Amino acid sequence: MQKVKCYLDEMFQELPKSKRAKELKAEILSNMEERYQELTEQNKKQAEIENQLIVEIGTAQEIRENINLVSTKNKVVEIGIYLMLLVGTIFLLFATHNFDISFGYKVVILNVAHHLTYFFGTIFVLNVINLLIRPKEIFVENKRSRIACFVLSVILILSLITISIHPTISMNLARFVLQPYNVVLIAVLSGILFFLGSRK
Repeated sequence: MQKVKCYLDEMFQELPKSKRAKELKAEILSNMEERYQELTEQNKKQAEIENQLIVEIGTAQEIRENINLVSTKNKVVEIGIYLMLLVGTIFLLFATHNFDISFGYKVVILNVAHHLTYFFGTIFVLNVINLLIRPKEIFVENKRSRIACFVLSVILILSLITISIHPTISMNLARFVLQPYNVVLIAVLSGILFFLGSRK
């Protein structure tokens, strides 16, 4: 059975270290152990049993397809959500820029929509890239690192929005943060961190 376990380990090293991959590996190993007992009772030789089990496991490509079959649907839904958010913020940006708004917060809305466009745009692009490069994917394995990325992302984007709405909180900080290049950099960085922090 050791030969079968080594074969399984080698195949899963090539696959993304995701929750789905771990569950599938455990499921295959459990099935192979049951199958091993069945074949042992048929008085087959050890080497013959192991070779048969390896054939029954299949290839790494088949396992990749099994994983992708489940996760691709989720990815498409996720991309669709971020695309809708991106289109919504672009529409808000366009509407605020081109039409009269009766209340006096037009500039504030314009700024916030501008930041969110970069934020959601970055997440959307990363999701598309992630879908295209499967089965290898952009992924942070360590749970604490993911949480840190997520929290830092939320802090950055909320700080950016807060400073845009109330620049008087800290004039020096607002002057630095609200520079056009800095706004883009912070919003994009926040989008990247959010993407990495929300991967499981």
